[in-house]
Amino acid sequence: MYKIYSNLLKHVLDDSITPGLIDNYYSQIVEALNASADLAVTVCRRNFYKFWWDHSWDEIKEKSVVF
Repeated sequence: MYKIYSNLLKHVLDDSITPGLIDNYYSQIVEALNASADLAVTVCRRNFYKFWWDHSWDEIKEKSVVF
């Protein structure tokens, strides 16, 4: 991220910012954040935390939401 920031700062100081350049830096920042998230955030299956859940609980939940 520091490299992105330092390159952006150079363009700001040179007063050479263009919309295309902003889009490019935006993409680089999003890519860096996604790569960081891939490394740091644990990924689980969709129903991983509902190992105790079964069909009867679905019915109970559905009835409770109606009220």
